[in-house]
Amino acid sequence: MPRRSTSESVPQVMQARYDEIVACEDALAIYHDVVARGTEVDESFVGNAMGVVGMRDPDGYALFFESPTDVPEETLPSAWSDR
Repeated sequence: MPRRSTSESVPQVMQARYDEIVACEDALAIYHDVVARGTEVDESFVGNAMGVVGMRDPDGYALFFESPTDVPEETLPSAWSDR
């Protein structure tokens, strides 16, 4: 039986690459700053009592900033910013 390449045998979810995860004091402040500068922000949410803001740098690397929060799970930044 021929071997399949890694990309054919590993589910897409498991192929995700997180290039940098940074713990910080206020991920929401970073969210507001990058949005104000016109940067596209994606994959942002609240999970496990951490606010997580994700984006890609110009080279395509994934950057995530996370900070503790008391906002309910799965809250999106648009509602999270009303805290």
